[in-house]
Amino acid sequence: MDMRHLASAIESLDLEEAEAEHRVEEAEGRIAEAHAAKAEALRWLDQVRGAKKTLQELADHADIRKLSTADRLIEVLREASRPLNADEITKRMLASGWPTRSTKPIGLVRITLVTLASEGKIVRATRGLYALNHSQKSDAPTEARASDLFSNQGGDR
Repeated sequence: MDMRHLASAIESLDLEEAEAEHRVEEAEGRIAEAHAAKAEALRWLDQVRGAKKTLQELADHADIRKLSTADRLIEVLREASRPLNADEITKRMLASGWPTRSTKPIGLVRITLVTLASEGKIVRATRGLYALNHSQKSDAPTEARASDLFSNQGGDR
């Protein structure tokens, strides 16, 4: 190989070396940016976890209860002075702050009514009207009868 070819090959390798060094510097810059972004994300994660812990401690201290749909439905019937239909129960549950994600809350209430009635926790007073089972109100082991639910309503059936 003559000197001209050798010098040309060295010059070509010098250019490749410069390009490789440039790429290494760019990669190191991206790595530094990634480390900075990671550090920022970790600080944010610590803040979120701290806030979550604080709220959990407040909730634990305040003894906040998460009521299930069934528990909330029973509370609505317990507070009612008369048997209610699914629509009225749904309205009262929503007004009490029931945090449902259901797009059709009345459907969820109807399913829960059927389940609670089959478990004996509520009774179907008449078609479409439900009330708390008397044994649920007083914790006495008596069986509720639909006729008892209307006894204080002046005979309106």
